[in-house]
Amino acid sequence: MKKITLIIIGAIAVISIGGFILYFFWFIKPEKEIAEKCQGFTLNWTDFIDCHGIVSIHDGWDMDYLSIDDHMHDYEIARVYNQNQYIFSDNKVFVKNLKTIEGSSYDGLKTEYYQRLFQDGEVVRNFYDAVSDIPTYLVVDIVSGEAKAYKAIIDVPEAEKAYFEDLEKR
Repeated sequence: MKKITLIIIGAIAVISIGGFILYFFWFIKPEKEIAEKCQGFTLNWTDFIDCHGIVSIHDGWDMDYLSIDDHMHDYEIARVYNQNQYIFSDNKVFVKNLKTIEGSSYDGLKTEYYQRLFQDGEVVRNFYDAVSDIPTYLVVDIVSGEAKAYKAIIDVPEAEKAYFEDLEKR
């Protein structure tokens, strides 16, 4: 009887240790590696996908898009439909904003649309006469957060154009 009890206790111990090791390598280690790429961000794993520097990617259960956020300056950079619609490279994220984030203001005479971006050291509202005028090609530095916006791919500098051409093919 003592022999069977020892075998059962030994089996439970081996299974428990093995389970912990599997849990660590399947869940804890990958999450830690992602978290180490983040700068100043407390991870919320419920909707979190990825993070590089100050840029984080989220997918809320009730949204039909992925949200690309600047978590240091607290604003949404862009919205995309899947992970093939942005590229992280050279400490930048290149994204074609597929779901325009518009805000508007009305002064009694005309409606102006705006896009918020971190430029020249602060989050600014760039105003446009129409939603269709809002730039969709965005380049954001993942260290500083500085963003550049381009209306058309022909406006993008040659050094960065290849990233957007790649996104267009996806």
